[in-house]
Amino acid sequence: KLYQEEKINPMGSCLPMLIQFPIFIALYGLLNKNFDLRGAMFIPGWIPDLSLPDTVATIPFNIPLIGNSIHLLPIIYTVSMIYSMKITQTTTTQSQKGMMWFMTYGMPIMFFFVMYNAPSGLLLYWSITNFISIIQQLWTNKKKSKAYSDEIKAKDEAKKAAKKKRR
Repeated sequence: KLYQEEKINPMGSCLPMLIQFPIFIALYGLLNKNFDLRGAMFIPGWIPDLSLPDTVATIPFNIPLIGNSIHLLPIIYTVSMIYSMKITQTTTTQSQKGMMWFMTYGMPIMFFFVMYNAPSGLLLYWSITNFISIIQQLWTNKKKSKAYSDEIKAKDEAKKAAKKKRR
């Protein structure tokens, strides 16, 4: 009843992910198995091959879970995911704060390690998707805050008018 009255679809936030998930799986398979994409240069000097991780530096020692190659795209992806989560958050109760903290920081950090050696084409796709969703959310937040401030002004004016009427 609440969803109907407020015109909210509980599956609205899941639908984009359901659409994106098959694309993600297809891109992962395509970038790993398609021979035409192997060696396809995207950004000279940074991403020489979309089917391999982007290596910006090689260090002489191994870092656990990462190795000796430094990849920039997983870092960009993680930072964009954290920022996206932060601007999408709404006020939460005290009991939800721990879960929200984990969703904001824990999940992106876990994805960082899972996706660290993923093909750069896949990380590029997800990073651009994150940036588009950040722009969309910033626009929505701005629009929502303007509507909210207009609503508060209207209520204040109605209170003032009611107060004058009582006098």
